[in-house]
Amino acid sequence: MERELKKINKEYEDFRKEVLLLPKEKIFDMAYKINFYHEIWSFLNDTGRKIKSKMSLSDLYDFFLSKDYTSIASYTDVEELFDNYEEWL
Repeated sequence: MERELKKINKEYEDFRKEVLLLPKEKIFDMAYKINFYHEIWSFLNDTGRKIKSKMSLSDLYDFFLSKDYTSIASYTDVEELFDNYEEWL
């Protein structure tokens, strides 16, 4: 496993652990962010896509929120998000 993916996997696991310590209501309010992290993490682990070392889930999430046209409904959408994000980096 490449170093960048290991970093993303650790960030995802840390995020997951932090969320699970929160009250139920707070977790419910974070459903959108939780879904985003999970979908991106799944995409990277399923596809083995190479990523830039500067990438983090939190930065990608902020980028995603700043762009009205982005979606993660399909792997094609996620690939487009990555392309736009890496161009922005």
